[in-house]
Amino acid sequence: MRATPKGKQLALVGLVELALGAVLLDWPITAFSLAILLLLAIDFFSVIVREKELLSHFPKGEIGKIRIEAVAGQEKRVPLELPIPAGSYRIFTDNDWCRLEDNGKTLVLRPPYFGRYNVKVTVVVPSVVKLFEKDVEVPVKVEVVALPRALKLLTVALEALGETVELEEAGRKPRAMRGGTEYERLREYTPGDRPKNIDWYATARNIKPVVREYKSSEGGLTLVINEDTAGPQTSDFIASAILTTALLAMKLSTPVFLATVSRGIVTTYGEVDPRKLLLYVAKKSMELLNISAELLEYASPQPSEKLLNALRALEASELLEPVRKRFLEAYSLIEKNPPESTLLYIGLLTSNTLLLADLVHEAYKRRLHIIIATHPKPWEDFKDQSEKELARRTHAKMLSYLSRYSKIHYSPKSLEQEITPLLLTKKL
Repeated sequence: MRATPKGKQLALVGLVELALGAVLLDWPITAFSLAILLLLAIDFFSVIVREKELLSHFPKGEIGKIRIEAVAGQEKRVPLELPIPAGSYRIFTDNDWCRLEDNGKTLVLRPPYFGRYNVKVTVVVPSVVKLFEKDVEVPVKVEVVALPRALKLLTVALEALGETVELEEAGRKPRAMRGGTEYERLREYTPGDRPKNIDWYATARNIKPVVREYKSSEGGLTLVINEDTAGPQTSDFIASAILTTALLAMKLSTPVFLATVSRGIVTTYGEVDPRKLLLYVAKKSMELLNISAELLEYASPQPSEKLLNALRALEASELLEPVRKRFLEAYSLIEKNPPESTLLYIGLLTSNTLLLADLVHEAYKRRLHIIIATHPKPWEDFKDQSEKELARRTHAKMLSYLSRYSKIHYSPKSLEQEITPLLLTKKL
């Protein structure tokens, strides 16, 4: 509780008038001063009444929770529906990177670094005559999850590593390790070679597949990485840059001469193939971003099996156990089903997404028929605009992923009319 400038001036006038009335024994002056002090007292207690009135709009004993997902360094505007009555209230937050506009109806935020933040919302409650005011923290917890910009690129890198490890375990050489830009010789085709490198004339002469082998041309890439960073913002930038470079080298099948600099020491790795570069860059990015298993859940869906392959290659032991546990739960459930049976999933695609991705992936491997029955617009149940947007994007991601394994069927018919034909025919 504090007095406003207007309240301070009026209190000073009242005290001066009271002193003059006491010295001069002037009852009109004394009465006037007492009236001023009485007004101050009444206005003081009006703040307490208005504070109780404000808090009465919030559920008693409960703390409202609002979760917002944003990308570090990018501005985001989120509509807020706080039960604060329209009036002369001023609303603000306790962070300098977010502000409230439209009388508290819109939250504008730009988290500078990736991480998890709790934002407090404070309402300035003025008295009736505006002689006093009080800062009241409303019982609403706003949680901001700021994702690294490099997270999406890291997800692509982990998917690529999972696939290359899978190929190596099957005895095939990853395609990304082959080739270059300068023709070297002809050789016999081996599994994993690119079809476009097949020399059809030589294949016809030898009556067996023959491919053209290329080597890297001169003028390749020398990559020097300064591993020292100043904080999360620079870590995110470096991770984004090195992941982009490694993924491009993987796509072009271009070996890279790699060197790193840290604390005044240069470490030279020599020429590395694209997969080894991607392996090093993914490991370094996870170190820069302080990646946890929880943070990986915000990435695009992928089966735990491939993610486990990548994490084993990265020797990320602290992340292996949570992912492995989820994979074993899905594997155990699907293993109990007989081959050629039907997996019918009923529910939303906006929660338990990674577990659902594992279930569908394992079911597909065991040749189970897969039927997905889900509401086409689950975000309609949410009142908060930010929750609607998050549900809409999560739903779209899962639809894109599941379309690899099954056909998603929607119709305006009742549920039994929609599912019964699929179950009877076992056709997707």
